[in-house]
Amino acid sequence: MSVTFPFLAVISLATILDLVTRRISNYLILIGLAAAFILAYVNGGLGALANSVLGATLGLLVFIYPYVKSLMGAGDVKLMAVVGAFLGPYAVLLTALYASMIGGLIVLAYLLYRGLLAESLSRAFRLRFSSERIPYAFAISLGACVALLNPTLF
Repeated sequence: MSVTFPFLAVISLATILDLVTRRISNYLILIGLAAAFILAYVNGGLGALANSVLGATLGLLVFIYPYVKSLMGAGDVKLMAVVGAFLGPYAVLLTALYASMIGGLIVLAYLLYRGLLAESLSRAFRLRFSSERIPYAFAISLGACVALLNPTLF
């Protein structure tokens, strides 16, 4: 059974919810985790399930620091857990790398568009960041798709 369609469905819905409501539903996160764990077990038994759990755990941990520093929302951190559950530990680390690069470009474009770049840079050098909230699920989803397309993963 392929995980691609359920995975893409979950991250697409999370992205839409984040863009529209600035929230990612806990129900969607739970459904995504359950689907990933079930598919991992069906496709590869206990070993694959353990790999899925490890991926989910790394997904939570990889963005916990930005969350603690109020640079990212809890929904984004939980979405990374879902990505890790579907794609595994190696791919979730690649996703974090790609999402960080994509997210940085999105934030830069947003700050330029809103005319807030100079103010944000000034605050960053004083170690205070803008209170603007950016829907980060889009960057996570794009990063996950890039990781999914990486032929060395599977």
